[in-house]
Amino acid sequence: MAVKSYNIDKDNAKWLTDMGGKDDRSASWYLNKLLTDIRTKSEKKTLPVQVNEDDVVVWLPLKTGRHPVMSDDVMQYVQSYQRIDIAKELRNMCNWIDANPSKRKTKTGIKRFINSWLSRANERGGSGVYQGDY
Repeated sequence: MAVKSYNIDKDNAKWLTDMGGKDDRSASWYLNKLLTDIRTKSEKKTLPVQVNEDDVVVWLPLKTGRHPVMSDDVMQYVQSYQRIDIAKELRNMCNWIDANPSKRKTKTGIKRFINSWLSRANERGGSGVYQGDY
């Protein structure tokens, strides 16, 4: 989606004022904010994410693409969920996602899925703590 860059002033915002804005200044501010939001959203969709392959512990399949679980994430999980083997649970997640392709998660939902999975495993008494290095 291409978004043009607009220079908003009182004359350009008059149409918005006529459509219910309080005054030219508030209409101009609103239109500027709207265009900024559109630009920001379109940039987020088009910018590629650079991932250092050495820091990736496991790739979780998504509906479209895959999600890298980074070593920093794993260290945070180890601190938060001390009663479980994080590596084992990540493998279990991968296997579950492969076995249930219709239930694959999206980019925005994968972190919640991981957290919920690990939280449930921790509440159940854990899967044993891995003693090696991650």
